[in-house]
Amino acid sequence: MNPYQDYEAISGTYGKVYEEGKWLAQFHSVKTDAEAKYADVPQAGNNTMGKKYMGEEYTGTAVCKHYETEFKKRLARSKDPNQKPFVTDWLVALEDPAAIGYEKVRLYGVKFTKWPIIGFEHGSLEDLEFEFTFRDYEYVEEIAAR
Repeated sequence: MNPYQDYEAISGTYGKVYEEGKWLAQFHSVKTDAEAKYADVPQAGNNTMGKKYMGEEYTGTAVCKHYETEFKKRLARSKDPNQKPFVTDWLVALEDPAAIGYEKVRLYGVKFTKWPIIGFEHGSLEDLEFEFTFRDYEYVEEIAAR
């Protein structure tokens, strides 16, 4: 057993989101998921339903502190029928200098499905939560020993 294994765990403190090379420093939490989609396939002479793989759906959530509105204004363009909806690519990087490895994942075709407009709670720093879908992803740099 490696006596330093606990030091090699990757800390989320070093996670960053980049858009077009720009660090979106306001985002302090990102979570993405892939969900397999299956269609039911009836099977003659059998009481159980078969399942046919039909693809995957990718979703995510990003959370940031509320200290500027530029990002929300970009999303608000979708209200205007003469504007294209906001679609972007993100690079999500997790690079803990003390860990054994790192990983970077590029998210393609990020489309936001839910975002805050305005809100507050007296005496607290506000978290803003953005929900999104994305078309595809790839590991740019997989977890690897340094």
